Amino acid sequence: MDSFVRKPISEIPKLVQYKEKLIQHCRNKKKWESSGELYLALREELKNLTNQHCSFCDGYPLGVTSLETIEHYFPKKAFPEKTYDWENLYYCCDICQSNANKMTFEETLRPDDKEYCFDKIFYFDPQTGQINVLENLKNNDKLLFDKANLFLKRYGINNVPQKLQDRKTTYIDAINLLQIESLGDPNSRIYRAVIRTAIEVFNYRKQNHLSHS
Repeated sequence: MDSFVRKPISEIPKLVQYKEKLIQHCRNKKKWESSGELYLALREELKNLTNQHCSFCDGYPLGVTSLETIEHYFPKKAFPEKTYDWENLYYCCDICQSNANKMTFEETLRPDDKEYCFDKIFYFDPQTGQINVLENLKNNDKLLFDKANLFLKRYGINNVPQKLQDRKTTYIDAINLLQIESLGDPNSRIYRAVIRTAIEVFNYRKQNHLSHS
């Protein structure tokens, strides 16, 4: 769910050899194969781009918390010419992918868009465990507000009770841990936006001499 920079294939040594093949697969509208050498190479490099987090819910580490999948932003059936398009592929957990497959496709946010920034669009609510859209966007940028809400709906971000509970637990654990030590690199933890919220709240309470209980 955090933003990431998508490198072109020409800048990814392990994918350069597949560049022409991917172009041909798109031209021929080749059916997707979720196994084999090409699939594994694509998934590994997508995984590297997101620091091993799900592109949409920020789940981590996939393979432990969920199955590792590749999500097609433009669905394969409706857009067969984009099935092997590098720009259309995202490292994803099976839960987000399953939710997306149930939705009628509409264009929404993409975490590798240049203008995408989680903290300028969403916020984490520690009380509910939900990821919500900033209310000021409703008046300042209605199109972005609508796309952000559609993003949450498409990937079922707030529809899985276990994920809501996991976010609340992550937040509480982070607050408690901050009282005795540093959290270290946020990229090595699940739900990075939750961790950032915990750090902000902890620092605010510390500066204002408020209780952390």
